[in-house]
Amino acid sequence: MFETFAKNLPRRAAPAVTIAIATAMLVSGCSTIGPDFVAPKGAEEAAFRHAPAAPADSARLSASWWTVFDDPALNELENRALGNSPGVRAAAQRLLQAQAQLGVVRAGQVPNLSVNAGVSNSRTSAETAQGQALGGRSIEGDNFSVGAALSYELDIWGRVRRIVEAADAQALA
Repeated sequence: MFETFAKNLPRRAAPAVTIAIATAMLVSGCSTIGPDFVAPKGAEEAAFRHAPAAPADSARLSASWWTVFDDPALNELENRALGNSPGVRAAAQRLLQAQAQLGVVRAGQVPNLSVNAGVSNSRTSAETAQGQALGGRSIEGDNFSVGAALSYELDIWGRVRRIVEAADAQALA
């Protein structure tokens, strides 16, 4: 389809069409992915803002509130649940894990530099065909190599920024 379009296009119009396509691509690159997140306002916030406060004692429950039902099965379930509850320590570990994941994701916003080096040593015996061709001498050599690479992902459409925002929200959740 593009070939027939290009053949029917006058030679003078080809640069203008190319510039128009390139401009359209550049302008589309300036847009971000999705709108910025805005937390919804709770409906009950307005309804309870001016409500009178309940007495402080009415809100207190016993630490073992389920015992008021006098049900041995419920008591057993609650005791087992409390005994196997991950508690605060597990919640703290999940928070640390989310913060570590956020750090990994944020690393995508900075350039990545990798450096490597290597050394190798080789020796060919004088008894081999190569050694015999050199007059019965052994061949010995060292090989040194050093390399570096620098890479960076251009965040043209905001993909990396949105991933960081999602990881940040996950860490705050």
